[in-house]
Amino acid sequence: MRESRRFLLILAVLIAVVVHTTWAVRHDTFWGEKAPPGCQPCPKNDEGLFDTPVCGLNGIAYKNFCYLTLRNCIAKILKKKPVIPSGDPNTCGLQMKIYNSFSDKPFKRRKRAILKLLEKTTTDNRG
Repeated sequence: MRESRRFLLILAVLIAVVVHTTWAVRHDTFWGEKAPPGCQPCPKNDEGLFDTPVCGLNGIAYKNFCYLTLRNCIAKILKKKPVIPSGDPNTCGLQMKIYNSFSDKPFKRRKRAILKLLEKTTTDNRG
């Protein structure tokens, strides 16, 4: 009886280690390190380099210029509008938030601000 409990314990630990390792390897790569064909991936940033966030005219701060360039390359493939860097960091708000993925998280929180910015730019461009 003790041997079967010990075997089950060892088996459970091994399964947990395999699942944990698989999960860690799966989430070890950031989206910027992978790029579709025709786009340049961003280098892995574990060397302790200082990233300067780049504020886009869409109100989102990107991790660095490489991420903004990669985002625009992917947008070109998807036939979307590119994001132009803003010279004014206030475009991204008082506290710049860094989003380094194409997830919809920034749009959920700041949808109204982005819509207002888009309305403002379209009305400015019309006349």
